[in-house]
Amino acid sequence: MNTSWFESSDFSYENVTRMTKLSRPAQQHLQSVYKHLTYMVASASVGAYAVYKDFYHASQMSFLASLACMGAFAFMQPTKENELKRRALSLGFAFIQGLCIGPLLQATMHINPAIVTMSLFSTALIFASFSLSAIFSPRRSYIYLGGMLSSAISVLFFMSIANVFLGSRALWNAELWMGLLVFSGYVAYDSQIIIEKAERGSRDYMSHSVTLFIDAYNLFCRIMIILGKKEERKRRDEKRRN
Repeated sequence: MNTSWFESSDFSYENVTRMTKLSRPAQQHLQSVYKHLTYMVASASVGAYAVYKDFYHASQMSFLASLACMGAFAFMQPTKENELKRRALSLGFAFIQGLCIGPLLQATMHINPAIVTMSLFSTALIFASFSLSAIFSPRRSYIYLGGMLSSAISVLFFMSIANVFLGSRALWNAELWMGLLVFSGYVAYDSQIIIEKAERGSRDYMSHSVTLFIDAYNLFCRIMIILGKKEERKRRDEKRRN
């Protein structure tokens, strides 16, 4: 067994991808994707922090602004001339998504600040696990999940619509956990779609970063809600015992 990689002190993305069958251009593309994804996460963090510190109060306008950014980004051609504009739109979208999650962050911090850290760690762990699984698995091995995941998203949508009228806590919990599983699957699926497109010559790393950002964002929101509800139940049980 060749242990040179494990013995290397330079633990880097290049060393990881060297163990895969990805072409060099695809590896470089993935580096660009994850680099821009990091910038988007940082931008979203700034937005969430602004709401948490009451520098800005989230409203419906934030949601509409995020749709506007995403629409403009989607219709703008990925050319060299548009690169700065698309970069600004993608980072602006991430920032506004951070504003939108601000109230949830405030509520969670009020329950227990440790939940936010735990949610971040859990999201990073799930995201990394499913991403690496997609990178190291044979090409197109997860693409078959597309149909099932699309159907699951449709089910989640109708469940949320139905629960507006039913107000069922059990249905809401089922939607949360199902959404967590679905978006975990989307991380692996989207990662392999990105790899496949990269192998075929696509270099639109910003669009691919946006896709993965949406997956990670949905994972983080659901994990934070689940952990927050668990902490609330724990506190209620302790009050009853006392």
